[in-house]
Amino acid sequence: MPGEIPLPNAPLIDANVILRYLLDDHPVLSERARAIIDSTNRLSLRNEVLCEVVYVLAKVYGVGRQEIAATLTALVSRPQFDFSNREVVRLALETYGYRSIDIVDALLFAESRILSTQVLTFDEALAKLVAPLH
Repeated sequence: MPGEIPLPNAPLIDANVILRYLLDDHPVLSERARAIIDSTNRLSLRNEVLCEVVYVLAKVYGVGRQEIAATLTALVSRPQFDFSNREVVRLALETYGYRSIDIVDALLFAESRILSTQVLTFDEALAKLVAPLH
C-alpha cells in the first residue's frame, strides 16, 4: 500500500543473513540466521537487499527464477518483514518468476503498476512492460 514505510526501529536485515537462512550452508551462521528470521521481531528488508539475494541465488548458486520467486515470496510474506511497499515486492517477485527480466526491472514494473508511477527508460523490453495500459 502507498505509504507503507519500514518502522524506524526495525533492524535492517542484510543479504548474507537471508542467504544463510535459505541455503542452510553454514553450521553456525545458518543457525544464527534462523534465530533472527524465525523470531517474531520486526525486520526491515530493503529492495536493494532483495536484489542482492536474487542476484546471488541466480548467478552464484544457479537457482532458477521460478524457484527464487516462490522461495522469496514465501519468505517476504512473513509479517515480521517491513518494506517500503509489500505489494510492490510481491508483484516484482511474481513478475521476475515468469518473465525474462532482472529483479530491478521487475521492481520498476511493479512500482509503475501499483503506485501508478511512470518509468523513464531506454530499455525497449522494460518500456513495453511499463507502457500505460489502454
